[in-house]
Amino acid sequence: MARFVVDFDTVSSFREVDRSSDLEGVVSLLARATEFSTPLYLRHTEKKAMFAINQSEQVRFPIMEGKKRSKIKTAAMKASLLIQLRAGGHPPNEFHSADFTLTTSGGRILNALVEYLTKQEQHCTALHAALVLRRSLVSGFGWHDDPLAGLRQIDGIGAAYAAKLAEARLGSLEALASQ
Repeated sequence: MARFVVDFDTVSSFREVDRSSDLEGVVSLLARATEFSTPLYLRHTEKKAMFAINQSEQVRFPIMEGKKRSKIKTAAMKASLLIQLRAGGHPPNEFHSADFTLTTSGGRILNALVEYLTKQEQHCTALHAALVLRRSLVSGFGWHDDPLAGLRQIDGIGAAYAAKLAEARLGSLEALASQ
């Protein structure tokens, strides 16, 4: 794993992945990586904004405490929310400085995880989740099952324009090509 330049503690955490690990488990594993602990440390002034992000619908896997959404208390929680924002194709707003760290370090860690999982037997679900997360995180166009993600791959089409095209019933590449 040295060729991916991934910290030893992060690679050691790959053993936590089991057969039933899904997309949420891979996001959680990535968020706990030691590469994110220093550059994404949680500042006191960011807690309110992070809580608002956790309450929003932009986050696919909110951080829960019992049956209600939790306050953000650690760097891993912050990293989890920012990974989901980036992978969902949403703008990071005041956290734009973390975007570079998420794409470069996150891409390297996920590449190493994919290689690790290809050598394991019976880890198909986790491997698929890691591949989906890597594609969504690095591209920034949105989750793999987002109907507007295909449109956002075209130069000049952002989130707002893709939403307007979807309202006009041109929300897929096939519908757009037929016009």
